[in-house]
Amino acid sequence: MNWNKHDYNYFIIILLTGFILFAGIISPTYGQVELRYSANETVTWQEAIDMYRWLDEQYEDARLMEVGWTDAGRPLHLFVIDRGQHFSPEQIRESGKNILFINNGIHPGEPCGVDASLKLASDLLSGKDSCAHFLDQTVIALVPIFNVGGALNRGSYHRANQNGPVEHGFRGNARNLDLNRDFIKLDSKNTQSMVPLLRSWDPDIFIDTHTSNGADYPYTITLINSHTQRHEPSQARFLDSTLLPFLFKEMEQSPYLMSPYVWSMRQSPDQGILAFMDYPRYTSGYVSLYNTIAFTVETHMFKPFEDRVLSTWHLLREALRFTGMYGNELKEVKKQAWVEKMKRQEFTLQWALDTSRHVPIQFMGYTAKTKKSKVSGQQRYYYDRSDPWEKEIPYYKFFKPVISASVPDYYILPSAWAEVVERLQLNGVEMTALTKDSIVKADIYYIR
Repeated sequence: MNWNKHDYNYFIIILLTGFILFAGIISPTYGQVELRYSANETVTWQEAIDMYRWLDEQYEDARLMEVGWTDAGRPLHLFVIDRGQHFSPEQIRESGKNILFINNGIHPGEPCGVDASLKLASDLLSGKDSCAHFLDQTVIALVPIFNVGGALNRGSYHRANQNGPVEHGFRGNARNLDLNRDFIKLDSKNTQSMVPLLRSWDPDIFIDTHTSNGADYPYTITLINSHTQRHEPSQARFLDSTLLPFLFKEMEQSPYLMSPYVWSMRQSPDQGILAFMDYPRYTSGYVSLYNTIAFTVETHMFKPFEDRVLSTWHLLREALRFTGMYGNELKEVKKQAWVEKMKRQEFTLQWALDTSRHVPIQFMGYTAKTKKSKVSGQQRYYYDRSDPWEKEIPYYKFFKPVISASVPDYYILPSAWAEVVERLQLNGVEMTALTKDSIVKADIYYIR
């Protein structure tokens, strides 16, 4: 048979199409949850989704859902575990259960929570985990990987000095936006999908998983809590007197002691550390606007990846235990916080650290020293692990209001501000269009 150029091109197209279809049929899908953190490896985005899809297929108590879109052109997923097999927040609230919401991979170069959440979900659903009975009172909703674009941008050198995994994702998303700075400005499709999700699920406890850097110290895991001064008084008391002591005490029973997040007041932690004021551009600061108690887990980048994953897993289990044990108290405190919030006449928008007040905490550290740099020949700063110490240090946890806003009867927006209207609507803010020109007496904000 004589083939011309057209016939040959047609044949190649048919052959390639068949190969692609055949490859799709035989491409591997995960028949179980296979984690490789002990080998210093983290799962890819596709592997994570395939594993959650397998859990969905295996267990009636689990469901993987597409809940929005991302800047990477891939869907945002939510994985829900509920023994009552209710997979909408409305049904879950009607059942009287509490909601523990876990967000992973907002910075995919810090993937400890990605693998820890897969282990948590797999062990709970299989009954392997002794905490599984707390699922009778608590529903777990988790985002496998929030920053999909950053997770797809894998490499070995995105996190200088980080001790594994061998490959990890990139901090910025597909548009190079830092998603943990996007929860007020809402510039990314990721956050535009996440915000309505958080508003509808309205969790009792929210956890965002990260890896920290900076000073060197013995702790594998540190914790940021949504700052008590940004919470209403009843919720702040509960957080300080009940929830935080529970988590720190229970982590003492694990192989991983936990410290408050290490942000040095001066050059070294021995001179004191200060609390983190989580403004609403961060996930924890955003959800606490709506009376959700939030935590940011920060494992230490110098520790082995396996330990960072397992310490995160231990903390997630303790959060589940607490939510199961104190579910009624969580509901009552949140209800009271809304009563207090609705009586507010003023809200603080900006805070400044109060350096005149602190509380003592017990802390373990390494002595800070200097030595000659092999690169520059100058003296450089380092922490001497052969010279550890333990002592009381000052913890600066108090802030002073700097800028506040009083609560008006209404806000009026110019109709030309479509971007502002869109963001308010994503947050569930109720708005009514004015149907005619009106004269009103009002104060005006000017934004410089």
